[in-house]
Amino acid sequence: MKNIVLIDAFSTLHVGNGVLLDQSIKVFDDLLGENNYKKKILTKDLKTNSLRYDSSELLESYFGTFWEGKSFLPKLIWIITTTIEFILLYINNKTFRISPKKIVFSKKRAHIISIIQKADVCASINGEMINDTFKNRSIFWLFFFWLITDVLNKKLVLFPQSYGPLKDGLFKRVVKRVLDNANLVVARDLPSYNLMKGLLNEGQEVVYSPDVGFMQTTNSMHIDIKKYFTESNDKKIIGVTISKIVNEINYNVDYYSEILNSLIESFDVDSYKFLIMPSNYIHNGKSNDYLICERLYNDLRTKSFEVNILENKIFFPDEYQSLQKQLNIFITTRMHVGIISTSAYVPTISINTQHKIRGYMTNIQMQDYCIDLDKMSNMTSVIKKIKENRDRVIETLKHSNDKMLLEMTEFKQKLMKNIEG
Repeated sequence: MKNIVLIDAFSTLHVGNGVLLDQSIKVFDDLLGENNYKKKILTKDLKTNSLRYDSSELLESYFGTFWEGKSFLPKLIWIITTTIEFILLYINNKTFRISPKKIVFSKKRAHIISIIQKADVCASINGEMINDTFKNRSIFWLFFFWLITDVLNKKLVLFPQSYGPLKDGLFKRVVKRVLDNANLVVARDLPSYNLMKGLLNEGQEVVYSPDVGFMQTTNSMHIDIKKYFTESNDKKIIGVTISKIVNEINYNVDYYSEILNSLIESFDVDSYKFLIMPSNYIHNGKSNDYLICERLYNDLRTKSFEVNILENKIFFPDEYQSLQKQLNIFITTRMHVGIISTSAYVPTISINTQHKIRGYMTNIQMQDYCIDLDKMSNMTSVIKKIKENRDRVIETLKHSNDKMLLEMTEFKQKLMKNIEG
């Protein structure tokens, strides 16, 4: 029986990360049969993922939660000790070659090494880490990749994800050094594919595949969207998720006001109502995403719109998509809730808060409905266009989904070859 380790699952408190994890597992289920292989999931959030997966399959991530929640000194100590650990692993790999389990500084990391040593394939499902924006954290993931391929001599497959920009010369060289030893590097958009093909060795396996998130289905899950509205009427429902843009992204536009004003201008109160759909939660209190969504909820109420907001609780991807299927239009600043919306054939407008979003929308021929942050003034006209062309958009989404299923073929074939080999 094959052993698979998913090495970098995040928390399903974030609907998008839940999509990546669910559908990455589905890829292996499709290839091997749901009960015909063993899997381990290294995750940043054991608590939430244990609600979704067998707890015996879950392990805390190699890096735990990194330095999150730590003050300056503990954060500095974490960075220094983890860096020293990898320096010692490197020296040992070049000289003594004693068991790396005896080098690492914690029993947890030694146990993870034992798990990886039994793996047929290790899969990175992060979605986006190899770029200049997140290099301070992704450098540690690259060290971990190196540990898997160079020290433990295990197979590493990078599932469909976005790469770049890589303008920092030193970081770019580290990426090349590490990924040249990966067994399969999969890009989910053309710019990422071209970047990896140009960067890595000529013989390196680099392929294109759509993001696995488009395979999301609701199966038998159904949540009636009517429960969020007290009045029974035939108003069309517009779903909106708005998020706080991560600190690493530079922007100089008041995107919140642009979105709010466009919604007020584009939808009349007699024909439309809104469901505000936060897609990122935390265990205690309200996430930044929920707070900004709550602000939008209150601002739309003051304009006499019929509007409600999802509860401040965990929504798993199939639950979230079940609600999306009942929308007239979905508007999002988050990538993967946009992906599962389009995979359910819901006309979707994406705000391009990161370049990966435009890459996906281009893949599905929806680039006209993707708005860059510096073009937010165009949002009203984009909403007008999607309202006028709604039926045509739905047909295009159906065609694009069929096309993406075919485009996954090469990735699945090469993945299976690595599993069997």
